[in-house]
Amino acid sequence: QASAQLRWSGMLALAREQARLAGDRLVLLQPVPHAQVRGARFYDLFLDRTRWPDFMREGRQSARQALQRLAAGVPAPRPLNAA
Repeated sequence: QASAQLRWSGMLALAREQARLAGDRLVLLQPVPHAQVRGARFYDLFLDRTRWPDFMREGRQSARQALQRLAAGVPAPRPLNAA
């Protein structure tokens, strides 16, 4: 477990720094719950691609909703770990 955490720590630190620099200009889209793609489930999606069209539709819908909120001047929800 420690080695997996170390592999991701640099990427997470970079992502946090980029999110901090972007500030309010950053809108995170997370149309697919992480539990659906966590661990080995992520690789299963490449073996059985039948869910991809649903993911694409969910991503499009999530992006449209985010753009509509921005156009209406509604602030985007902040990520849970935002500083």
